Amino acid sequence: MKGLFTLGIYIAIGITGAAFGQAADEPLPGQPLYKAPPTYSPIPPVMAKAFAPIPSPPGWEITGPATPMIKPPPPPPKVVVVKFGNGGRIDEHRATFEGYSRNKARVELRGPCYSACTLMLGYVERENLCTAPGAFMALHAVRGEHFHQFMVAETRKMYETYPPEIRRWIDHSGGWHNLPIDGFWTMYDHSLWALGYPKCAP
Repeated sequence: MKGLFTLGIYIAIGITGAAFGQAADEPLPGQPLYKAPPTYSPIPPVMAKAFAPIPSPPGWEITGPATPMIKPPPPPPKVVVVKFGNGGRIDEHRATFEGYSRNKARVELRGPCYSACTLMLGYVERENLCTAPGAFMALHAVRGEHFHQFMVAETRKMYETYPPEIRRWIDHSGGWHNLPIDGFWTMYDHSLWALGYPKCAP
């Protein structure tokens, strides 16, 4: 009987608290309210430097979320010295000279420049291409696989790649359609200087 009386008192206290707006989680008088700790705590200012993200090394880049960092290929050099340009594939030379042009590289011609090497005239700006004494450009027609085949369309395209002053020199020498297959038309250092190409410093 005593237990039922005590239970009734507790029920009455609970009803009275709710009637007066007392929240169910409010503490009893004189007792602190317990709350769960927060799930996130900000980094103290004194520890901010220790928790700062580690920067990537200069010139490195992240290529993907799960890919390790790789170093990009180095850019083309700012100064290129050509001591002997022996020609070769036109597409490879074009790709090389396009890289020089994008990078605003300065090219120093200090020796012979044969065949496809002369395409640099069409990609490197005149003020960035100097000619040293004794250097020269040796031009000929585009040849087929058997060397004695005159590739008309490719030769004309090569001719159109050259800047106006070089095309005028070719026209004065006989025209692109008369460019030799087995020999060369040679532009010596003094011819290039006369066309406005600077002289390389010693």
